[in-house]
Amino acid sequence: MFSHGGWENILTPQYVDVGIRLIGDAISNGDDSINPTHNIGGEAFTNDVFQMEAYCWCDGERAGHERQCPPNFFFPGTTEIEPVIIRWYKHSTRGTTINREVSREEWWKILRACMDSIFA
Repeated sequence: MFSHGGWENILTPQYVDVGIRLIGDAISNGDDSINPTHNIGGEAFTNDVFQMEAYCWCDGERAGHERQCPPNFFFPGTTEIEPVIIRWYKHSTRGTTINREVSREEWWKILRACMDSIFA
């Protein structure tokens, strides 16, 4: 769609967009220079529950990014929830796409798991 970062098949619902911004704010603790939802960069955030990183500007020039840059948000799933991949262009409110339909109830479980993992 826009970049080497790729895209998914479905436009992300607004409730997912809001949750992504909340997760980014929790990761950055108010420091916009490390907030992965902004167009600034910074280190990727990874824990046992999910991964999140800012838009990648490498255009395939970084090792491991030759075919496609990694998604901006990856929830590998649980026994109850299938994996979720979200990508965006530059910042999390632009060209945001998701790999599958996610109900509000399911997204709430994902959001809760991500937030709990940040504040654990």
